Amino acid sequence: MRRMAWCGCLILLAGACGDDGTGADVADVVDDAADGLDGEPDGEPEADSNDVEADAGEDGDGADATPPLDPEPGEVVELTAGPDGAFAIDLATPAGPARQYGLVLHSGFWGSGQFDYELTVTAAAAATSGAAKTDSSASAAPPRPRFAWPVAPEQAARALREGAIRVARDPLPPPTVGDRRSFQISDAAGRPQTIEAECLAVGDDIAAWMDRTTAGGEDPAAGTLADVMTGFDEIVLPRHRIFFGEEPDTCGDGVINLLWSPLVADVGAMAYFSPCDMFDAAALPPGCGASNEQEILYATPPSMLPSYMASVSAILDLLAHESQHLIYFHRKVMLAGALGNENMYILEGWAELGEDLSGYGTSLFFIAQAGLENTDQVGAYEFLRAGGSYVESRDGLLRGVSYLWTRYLFDRMGGERAEADGTITDLGGVAWSRAIIDLGQEGIQAIELSCEEEIEELIFDWWTALFLTGRTDAGGEPLAVEPRFAYRSQYDDPLTGAPRGFDPYADFRGMFSLVGPVVVTPASADGRIPATGSELVLLEPDGTASRLSVRVTAEADAELRVRVVRLR
Repeated sequence: MRRMAWCGCLILLAGACGDDGTGADVADVVDDAADGLDGEPDGEPEADSNDVEADAGEDGDGADATPPLDPEPGEVVELTAGPDGAFAIDLATPAGPARQYGLVLHSGFWGSGQFDYELTVTAAAAATSGAAKTDSSASAAPPRPRFAWPVAPEQAARALREGAIRVARDPLPPPTVGDRRSFQISDAAGRPQTIEAECLAVGDDIAAWMDRTTAGGEDPAAGTLADVMTGFDEIVLPRHRIFFGEEPDTCGDGVINLLWSPLVADVGAMAYFSPCDMFDAAALPPGCGASNEQEILYATPPSMLPSYMASVSAILDLLAHESQHLIYFHRKVMLAGALGNENMYILEGWAELGEDLSGYGTSLFFIAQAGLENTDQVGAYEFLRAGGSYVESRDGLLRGVSYLWTRYLFDRMGGERAEADGTITDLGGVAWSRAIIDLGQEGIQAIELSCEEEIEELIFDWWTALFLTGRTDAGGEPLAVEPRFAYRSQYDDPLTGAPRGFDPYADFRGMFSLVGPVVVTPASADGRIPATGSELVLLEPDGTASRLSVRVTAEADAELRVRVVRLR
């Protein structure tokens, strides 16, 4: 149906254009041009056995001889447009108001922007049914980014491929408690500062250091420190090795170094991993001001954080996130030779999945919430296109949907099961995550190769799964749908007690609840759909007719696709 060619010159040009508000138009033009060569979905979607030819001549009053569509609960049917381009269908409503349907409208256009569509439904429920769309202009500003990469991996990867830099090789002795070591760390202006840090604790695979040069940070309590070291050594890193592969040890000291410094807070991050540290300080890639030539996770001292962010589980959640970044860069870029041109939010989605699979992903409730609350305002292109960088005004939303996307792919490929003793049983997801990270390809090319499915089908299935996961049938039982149309069930980790997986209707310690993705009714729909995005529509008959007549049209460039599912 398309593609698999890469245009090197366009990728290099795109790497020079930032999303800083001044070069966005140039970057988008380059990205769109590159997508046309290396992975733009094109052509009409192929019909399958579940496609239903739309009958534009049916009038919805029962006079036509064609019977209305009457699927089983949970059955998903994709409609086919008629000769006039309209998707039109009559749905059986013999039970009156007890019958309920959903529509998944999806724009397959690979790019940015929004498209107009028109939805007409007769014999529908009252306008007060369902949830109104979110007004993005009235939404609260997204929270400060929790994590950040100070240097784009693409810069380091390009220089590594060109032989302009050397991997750090000078050995360091294993640290011991009380050691002093000099580190280079960026200040708020991006300038490297040399600080001295003291080693507070050493575990099997991690050493914790505290900045002794910069004022502001206090040592964590001894009990907290001990529990962090144990949790990382016994749970986080062993599980990361299962799901993502072995970590690097470029300096030979046998540990990943956790460096707490107030300078991390000064740069506006809670924590980060810098690819620069993986390289020889005498031959750095462009954009790198310094290298510590060792594996380091930089973090704001717990004493400078709110109490709920300074607990043992919160610190381990953070370490799970940043160490996933470390392993991902090492394996995909340095070992497999990938371009390093992955969208920054794909990288964040993987790191959020790392929190989830480590067993310490409690904060993912709020990450998922940020995505769910604005599902009608985003398209998959925004976080899948090659080279996309951070967007401050949409950071929370894009981190949220990127996690939801990555978790969906993991579940679609089979997922896993954490046994009572904490061991992991691979149900397909583990093999998939290891395979895709070790591929030399990245972006949609890696996704298609590892999932053995085209990206447009995966995106449409994902939107459908967001709509259907967690729904119940008329009897209150989970709605039975094809596995590709649902996430695997969420459950509590047997070792940590934190939730594993995604539930769009989960609650957080009895204080907050998720309410699922944005769902509209025909009356509340605003007639706009993002490119590669969706509109999820709830249809409820009013009990006055035996059929519900639905008609959807959109401008041709939208590449509209429509699915209908019987909910009850």
